[in-house]
Amino acid sequence: MLRYLLLLSGFLLMLSAPAQQEEIQHFPYELLASSINDKGVSPDTVLSYFIKADQCMEIDRYDSAEYWLGKVGDGLAFKKPGVFNYYYHTRQAEVFYYNDLLQLGLQQSNRALTIAQQLNDSLFLADAYNFLGLFSLNLEKYEDAEKYLLKGLSFFQPPGYRKPLLALSKPYHLHGNIGEVYTKLKYYEKALFHFRRSLEEAAKERQLRPQALALISAGEVLFELNQSDSAISTLSKGKQMALENKDFDVALFGYGVLASVYANKGLFKEAGIAISSGADLKERNPQLNPFYTLLYMQRVVSALKAMKDFEAVSVMQAEIMNTEQEVRRKNNVMIEDVLSAGLKNENRLLQIEINESKEKDKNNRIRIAGLIIIIVLLVVSGLYYRNSLQQKLKLAGMREKISQNLHDDIGASISSLHIYSSIAQDALLKNPVKAGTLLERITEQSLILMENMNDMVWSMKSDKDVMPLGTRLKNFGSELLTVQDIKCRYEIDEDAFRLFKGFEERKNILLVIKEAMNNISKYSQAKEAAVVFKKCKEGFVELIVEDNGKGFEEALIKRGNGLNNMSNRIKEMKGTFQVKSANGKGTRIRAVIPIP
Repeated sequence: MLRYLLLLSGFLLMLSAPAQQEEIQHFPYELLASSINDKGVSPDTVLSYFIKADQCMEIDRYDSAEYWLGKVGDGLAFKKPGVFNYYYHTRQAEVFYYNDLLQLGLQQSNRALTIAQQLNDSLFLADAYNFLGLFSLNLEKYEDAEKYLLKGLSFFQPPGYRKPLLALSKPYHLHGNIGEVYTKLKYYEKALFHFRRSLEEAAKERQLRPQALALISAGEVLFELNQSDSAISTLSKGKQMALENKDFDVALFGYGVLASVYANKGLFKEAGIAISSGADLKERNPQLNPFYTLLYMQRVVSALKAMKDFEAVSVMQAEIMNTEQEVRRKNNVMIEDVLSAGLKNENRLLQIEINESKEKDKNNRIRIAGLIIIIVLLVVSGLYYRNSLQQKLKLAGMREKISQNLHDDIGASISSLHIYSSIAQDALLKNPVKAGTLLERITEQSLILMENMNDMVWSMKSDKDVMPLGTRLKNFGSELLTVQDIKCRYEIDEDAFRLFKGFEERKNILLVIKEAMNNISKYSQAKEAAVVFKKCKEGFVELIVEDNGKGFEEALIKRGNGLNNMSNRIKEMKGTFQVKSANGKGTRIRAVIPIP
């Protein structure tokens, strides 16, 4: 959670108009002017654009922030490593961060680091490494995140540091982010040390919001270290500090963590009070930061599970889904604007390079060697731009496909949950038996929804980050088949599966196998089964799922949705699908799929 500390509280340091003039004096005017192109834009004007962009980001208006950053970009000389160039790339990184475009943000952070190294400025270096650590943390590259963040800390030299021109990372940002890295790695003692350092550094700056966040984060870690009393005391202090400073989103998160700690300790009355207080705070402040609202609801779910209030769990999980859906809807609107602005900036950079190449061609036309070099550069630049555009279009297409899947698959499940929960609520007093049946359906539907989401996330991850197909199937089979004493043999060629790069293809293969294994569990009465995925001939893979169960007469059995779904998924990948079975002779499903 502290990875958001920089982006949510750093702009509290933004300066008033008189202070801006004072801050400019900390930098040689020539150094600022060196960032500006020859269009007659002054450093003071560019600085005003930055401040307007920061103000827009403070209120979550990233489309407006991108507009002002575009104005900054129009006035910058991109080839020069100036102060404004540094701020431009880090502010772009923040916009990408809030829109979950992590790879693009990482690219901007690397550009910022290059400028910071050229300027040899310790504050910029610390800030750039913090951004690199932040994006690495969100990309689950924890070792890289730790390396970058510790490197960034090394650039803060005692007894202090000068005031920057605009808001930059402070030591408490880096300590907080390192604390989260260690929390993810379950190095709780190290995490607690850095959260306490974050608290100390924020206290020096008299920044109450980061102090409250540090206390809440430390409280969670103390609970993991079985120091429940200290955890409750620390969490209460952090929550109260947030309330007094009117940081109601942080206070809401604090209530959620307190409820979880109380409930897991068996203090259900206190947990209920924390949940109720958080709900009241949320109702009084409907525009709270959705990130902290979701964190609160997730902790409340943990508390309700410990309290065994499963009806309330279902209600809260439905609310979480609705909130996440609304956040995704808003993000999708913003992403289109951000991608459009990003393409515009990339095109402007390319146009700058093309214009410079033309100028070199004009000045050196008598040199054949120079002309050849320029032509090569132009060709490479054009290919790079075309490839970049294709990648962005591919990304947009992928997002559209994901959105469709979420709407078709997940949306239907959420609608069912809503209907069941509404009926169950009405029937709770009048017909408890019916209400209980509906709650069982809600629980079953929730598990299916979670499994569908897990399958979608798994199919989208890269090979180096994803659990191998064989391992995922064995885990699934151990829960499904082993309990029925069905022994299953797995023969999975992981190299063959890695040849399928598209997330839709990977998801189809996984779902076909899982559907077949479900059929074995439900209907086969088998003792043995096998799952095989391997290359069968040049350019093709073979998928076989078979069992030695009771089988069925193909002519007498009408295909249900399960077999039809499997067949349709294979046909979608331009493959062939066959089912062979007979009474007493088991069932064999075989698909042959072309490698993309």
